[in-house]
Amino acid sequence: MLWGLLLAGYAGAAYWGSRRMSASGQKGGAVLFALTIAYCAYLNLAALKAWPAFTPTFLYRMIFRPLASWIGPMLGHG
Repeated sequence: MLWGLLLAGYAGAAYWGSRRMSASGQKGGAVLFALTIAYCAYLNLAALKAWPAFTPTFLYRMIFRPLASWIGPMLGHG
């Protein structure tokens, strides 16, 4: 029930904000706003449902840290 209210709130915010931005001629901004709202809704649902949350920190831990540990010795840093 809580997640349904959460999604309804995010959908309302996305609709209202995108509509206002589109009406003022900011089509690209409206799309970016809607994507940001959708990502925030996903993060909240992930926290409620114990889903994995794909955040910038997750990307760093899964890709860049292992890549750095592989490249570091080749450059003489470890």
